[in-house]
Amino acid sequence: PTVDNEYGTKNNVVQVRSSDFDVLHALEHDQASSRRRSNSSESSEVDNLGGYSPPGEYGRFIPADISELHNISTSVYSRHMSIAPGKGSPPQPPLLPPHLLQGILNMDTNTHCDPNLLPQPNHVIVNHLYALSIKDGVIVLSVITRFRQKFVSTLFYKPIEG
Repeated sequence: PTVDNEYGTKNNVVQVRSSDFDVLHALEHDQASSRRRSNSSESSEVDNLGGYSPPGEYGRFIPADISELHNISTSVYSRHMSIAPGKGSPPQPPLLPPHLLQGILNMDTNTHCDPNLLPQPNHVIVNHLYALSIKDGVIVLSVITRFRQKFVSTLFYKPIEG
């Protein structure tokens, strides 16, 4: 059901009945009984969701100094992040995500299309600033913005004094 407000817009109405809470109460009761069963079982490593807890002790520790926190985090990282055999270091993430490497400004268009029209950009490249490599002492910055169903490409050419 919907209701009109004082501004003339429609609002959805949700009706909550007392019978809706009976289901929630039954679910809470089932979860509590399953917790009691898992606590009384001999395998304490298995949690309620069927997963296993990592070995070690758990607790709350608030370091007095930030350097202590850094030492703890690096020791935990080095213990859990072992490097694969034959590899010198863990792989680094790429400098740019792959979808941002596809700039549409220098993309080839079909020959039967108007060469002044660019293809419709992917939604992930909208509102990102692009800087093309410096050629002939000029840097080119571009951004693609969307206004309703239209995409607008803005280019900024700036000479670089070297």
